[in-house]
Amino acid sequence: MRDLRILGLSVVMLFLLSYTVYSSSREDLSGKALPPIIFVKQVPVDHTGGTIADIFTNIQGANPAADQPIGGGLFRLDPDGTLTDLTPYDHVAVRDPEISYDGTHVMFAMKRGARAKWKIYEMTVDGQDLRVLRANDDANYWDPAYLPDGGILFLSDRLELIARANDNIPENKLPEGQLFVMDADGNNIQTINANPHGTFNPQLSQSGQIVFTQWDLVDLRENASLPPDGMSYSRFLIWEAYIDGSREGHPIFGAHLVQDFAGGFTEMRELPDGDMIATFTKPEFSYGAGSIVRFTPRGMQDEQSYTWLTPEEHYTREVSNTAGRYRSPYASLDGRIIASYAPGMVWDNGSGDVPDFDLVLLDETGEHTVLYSDPDFWDWQAVFVEPKEAPQIAEPLTIEGYERYGIINTYDVTVRNRNVDQVVNGDAQPDTGLDEAVAVRVFELGRPIAPYAGGSGDQELQFRYVGEAPVWEDGSFAAVVSARTLILWELIDEEGNVLVRERALSELAPGEVRSCGGCHTPDNFEGRVSNMALQNPTNLTMLDVDRDDDGIVDLIADYLGGSEQIVTGKP
Repeated sequence: MRDLRILGLSVVMLFLLSYTVYSSSREDLSGKALPPIIFVKQVPVDHTGGTIADIFTNIQGANPAADQPIGGGLFRLDPDGTLTDLTPYDHVAVRDPEISYDGTHVMFAMKRGARAKWKIYEMTVDGQDLRVLRANDDANYWDPAYLPDGGILFLSDRLELIARANDNIPENKLPEGQLFVMDADGNNIQTINANPHGTFNPQLSQSGQIVFTQWDLVDLRENASLPPDGMSYSRFLIWEAYIDGSREGHPIFGAHLVQDFAGGFTEMRELPDGDMIATFTKPEFSYGAGSIVRFTPRGMQDEQSYTWLTPEEHYTREVSNTAGRYRSPYASLDGRIIASYAPGMVWDNGSGDVPDFDLVLLDETGEHTVLYSDPDFWDWQAVFVEPKEAPQIAEPLTIEGYERYGIINTYDVTVRNRNVDQVVNGDAQPDTGLDEAVAVRVFELGRPIAPYAGGSGDQELQFRYVGEAPVWEDGSFAAVVSARTLILWELIDEEGNVLVRERALSELAPGEVRSCGGCHTPDNFEGRVSNMALQNPTNLTMLDVDRDDDGIVDLIADYLGGSEQIVTGKP
């Protein structure tokens, strides 16, 4: 390691001075020193599109040497101004540092070589005892997060390697991350979220569930330059899942706040009071930067909102922006927020202008003070080195013993809310009556599209028709579907015409029963709740789901408390 006293670098030493900073609790923190900071120095890139600066396809790029350049490293900045290089190795790049609950270790992703794979490393916060996980694996591993039981959350493209080997993925699709959990030694890997378009920034929240950003993408347009068509869908929203991947059917934040193809919420972090902060950014050209916002997740989607912690123009303006952009927010235990900021346009307009990200401390007015600046590197992804209380991992919703299937269910398919009886971007949103809806048609995703950063892209979605489940007289439907399979469904009339189509992909954990109120259900759900279909779901798999031949799906018998609780019937 090298202890570097700060010479020739622009650093504003505010750690030990008296000043007032932003605090989520509005506590007076004047004169209180900041904890030590561990952050990443990244060699800048002069373009976007599959680079380390993008919010998606930011792992490998079409040219890893240029899109994910080496030459930076992981550094620690102490309150006395000491800068320590924690990774004093040649030809490395680092990303995604995360501090252990006891504040003694840091986990991060590093690649050692221009075309090397990203691997997960861990060391003490002073740079000792470096170890690597799954060093000989061909996949990329990144964005790790600690779990209280010793497990590790992380992202990887390991599933894409399998899909590519089976010719089940477009050649020009750049790698994207799916969400997994593994033991502390790198073994016993389990899938949590296999969304092919990417999961980002996973962490265990105070709820005991895993929170993350997910890219929900279904694009039926002929090319990415066309305007939204009403059915195509692209948003970066906040989701939550249990440790086995089971979850509610909707995001916990942002579904009614982000327009299609307008980006969303990335680099999300939880505040001590349960609120969250995130970068609100455009999907492309912005170097993953925008404005920092604060919000309360969960609750009623129609009542959700966010507060701009930095001016909204950092998000809303594109080429016309001259005020710079922010990214990578992180809060201390007392609520002070650090981030990275680059002045100027910060937009890839083809001119070759390269932004310069510095570490900054936010204040309550939306302004900032520079904490550290190295003009030769992007200084970002900073985390405070301090211990924090470990939440208890929440018990999953699934029932053990059902390894291959789950059940999807809706109480009342006729209940509508968002945009009902309107035409949005050319897409009609009918108020569906029970006399119109006769069945729900289910599809499995066979081959995902190639997101735009890969070049021209391959926008041809390939779905396999699975079958239909009838709508019962109370408006409910239920279907047995394969677990760990991405599905879409649509509500149809007796002529096979589509009344409502689900746009976001869903994936069920083994043994999960996932229910929702209706199609774009109002927050104050007032639909029918008899849910007759759930007692006799339609089997859309080739599996034997009634092993005791009592006419009842085994999982439902366990879920509802025994077969004697179930009244069988017909739709």
